[in-house]
Amino acid sequence: MPYGTSEMINKLVLGTAQFGLDYGIDNPAGRISEGEVHSLLKMASNAGIDSLDTAFAYGESEAVLGRIFRGTDSGIHFKITTKMAPGQAAPTALGDSLARLGCRSVHGYLLHDFNATRSGNLSQYRAMRAAVEQGLVEKGGFSLYYPFELQHALDAGLDFELVQFPYSLLDRRFEPYFPMLNDMGVEVHVRSVYLQGLVFLDDDRLTGRLAKARESIGRLRAKAQKYHCGIAEACLRFALSHPSVDRVVIGVNGIGNLAENIGYGLAGVLDQDMLSELNDLAIDDESVLLPFLWNREK
Repeated sequence: MPYGTSEMINKLVLGTAQFGLDYGIDNPAGRISEGEVHSLLKMASNAGIDSLDTAFAYGESEAVLGRIFRGTDSGIHFKITTKMAPGQAAPTALGDSLARLGCRSVHGYLLHDFNATRSGNLSQYRAMRAAVEQGLVEKGGFSLYYPFELQHALDAGLDFELVQFPYSLLDRRFEPYFPMLNDMGVEVHVRSVYLQGLVFLDDDRLTGRLAKARESIGRLRAKAQKYHCGIAEACLRFALSHPSVDRVVIGVNGIGNLAENIGYGLAGVLDQDMLSELNDLAIDDESVLLPFLWNREK
């Protein structure tokens, strides 16, 4: 059954990486000021967005949010998902995040790096599960980059109620797991629907490794134009339209950008003809799909 517009907006999660650090390949403005963050949160809340995604690794993001939440007249309330960074002391990491956020509990708590867990160091995993059992966290889980990480969690019988991973028109690597995750009752959050701004770059900026994305991005432009739809709208509505995706994390660089994203959510699901035309844009090369690999030597 198609989602109504209010349900589409409710699937949006406001990402907060740019609240605490410079973030994104197509973000000339850099970190967002605290005053504008307050305005962004008010706009998001008024539009029906009820969730935020943050992390210890996002610089001052948790602290900025906490200062705003403590404002006596803020009138802003969100469900929050945050993440434990690699190297953080597992027993105290969540308590420190809750203190910065000014919250007693959070909706989601994810391990931001799965490498240690996959290698057999389960200290962070055990701390995350203890937090769920103690009621400090509603849903615990993992922030992943590779499908093999998810497969390892499944094969190892690790418990999780929430998972987040990249998903976009260009990056469909996790799609085969959607039915299984839905059957398990796992809440699925997807991120990087714009590939950190890669889809917006002109051809002359798609050099080096990124040149491998030039053909798919060119075809995306043509298909969006055919349906009188901008690239950003096509990317976001594609992710929102998937029935197996519970939440879509979006990063914004200012008030105008947030308003645009809210408008895309209000536009509803993409029609089947357009969805069918957009289905052949996927790229398999992870050196293009994963931004942290962009600057590595070949």
